[in-house]
Amino acid sequence: MPMPEWTDDFIDNLKKEDDTQRKPAPTNILTFRNGHNPAYIDAAYRAELSELAQCPNGRRNDTLNIVALKLARLLIDRDQLRYDLLQACHTNGLIRDDGAPGVEATIRSAFRKADCDGPRDIPEPGHAAHVTEVDPTALTPHAATDNESRDLHQIAVTRRAYELRVNDEARALWTRQRAAMTGQQPPTLVNLVDMLAQPDDDAQYRITDLLPVGGRALLVAQYKTGKTTLVANLLRSLVDGHKFLHRFNVTPVNRVVLIDTELDERMLRRWLRDQNITTKTAIDVLCLRGRLTSFNITEDTVRADWASAIHGADFVILDCLRPCLDALGLSEDKDAGIFLTAFDALCREAGAPEGTVVHHMGHGQERSRGDSRLLDWADVLWKIVREDTENDNGERFFSALGRDVYVPESRLDWDPHHRALTLCDGGRADKRARDKAVDIIEIMSDPAHRNGLSQNRLAAKLKALGNTRDGSRRAIQLAVEDGLLLAVAGPRNTTLHILNPSRNS
Repeated sequence: MPMPEWTDDFIDNLKKEDDTQRKPAPTNILTFRNGHNPAYIDAAYRAELSELAQCPNGRRNDTLNIVALKLARLLIDRDQLRYDLLQACHTNGLIRDDGAPGVEATIRSAFRKADCDGPRDIPEPGHAAHVTEVDPTALTPHAATDNESRDLHQIAVTRRAYELRVNDEARALWTRQRAAMTGQQPPTLVNLVDMLAQPDDDAQYRITDLLPVGGRALLVAQYKTGKTTLVANLLRSLVDGHKFLHRFNVTPVNRVVLIDTELDERMLRRWLRDQNITTKTAIDVLCLRGRLTSFNITEDTVRADWASAIHGADFVILDCLRPCLDALGLSEDKDAGIFLTAFDALCREAGAPEGTVVHHMGHGQERSRGDSRLLDWADVLWKIVREDTENDNGERFFSALGRDVYVPESRLDWDPHHRALTLCDGGRADKRARDKAVDIIEIMSDPAHRNGLSQNRLAAKLKALGNTRDGSRRAIQLAVEDGLLLAVAGPRNTTLHILNPSRNS
């Protein structure tokens, strides 16, 4: 079987190394003492080193011992052979995994055994028959019979099939080598009995009712709704243990990495300083604005470098996704899932069990833009919306939905001095319902209703003023909760609503 072309390059590159990195090769690198067959020696030299260079994990040390013994018995210059063997062990990763001293010891042992066994027998050069290669495409119909054409075609098919087989094997080999270089390990099957025998974590939530331990959150926000402010509040809560949004308990982490892709570093520094974070040493910040092409985590080797840089993080925050997709030429509509899969791999390789990715909502919509894979990826979806999309100063509202998570829409109160956010009761629906208080007062102030109205009659009158049925009922419920209306007992076990006489006091 002919050797792959890359083995020639491998051997040639070994022979072209700088003199400062290797022993100067003698004029005749291969010294023969048993017959004279340079072609045989050279072919054996290339084949054995090629096998060692591409040897997979699990057989590398044994293969090194066998190859070193075989080649040493050819009486090749030992210093030259030792150097080339070490280079092959660099290529297959044996030196990286076992260390150079162990590899050197194996080589010395093989050399001693070769000295005991003596030189190998080398066959005399043969006399190859003269063969003329024929290009089937150069043959005319008159130059070959039908049988000859079929034979030539079969030869071409066989050759092409062999090339495809080599390509497949090379691709599989490179996949294994790349996985080894990036430290990837195949997943391990766990029997359910063993899985259930493992104790559960004490904490089920990193952020109570909002983010499970080991979860991923996708924060989607409308334009200029305060998503970066929310991220800054999240950072403070994760390392200082303060309640997130002054409502949700947090189990602190030891280290958080913030990867910011949008803000100027000076602005981000000012905003984070306003948070008055106490445990500053627990946060590492990476500003990638203008340098996003280096964050190509879809490439295994590049991602391995980034994973090494952030290794040890417990929580990774990416703010935000769209610039990453643009920098890498990925489509927001179709390719967001590719990047998110790579982000999952980055977190796993870095040892970070939890993370949050920030993304923009579509204009005029209340869902994340682009690939539907975004919604499938997240364990929990956090959402920030504005009451009035045309008013930058309008009220903001937050909600969360996901696995074991449901936080109904509630208003966000903002303290501009400390850039602190507080989650308050009542979403946009409640705000609209409370806006109907004027209609309720007008209806109930009618002397005809001084003895009170049932909920159904009051809802009917609100609906007649242009309100929805559900909105009218919610308005009545909130009016009672806020003390605007009093619910009193009526005839025949009915409940009537009257205006609270002390509502203005």
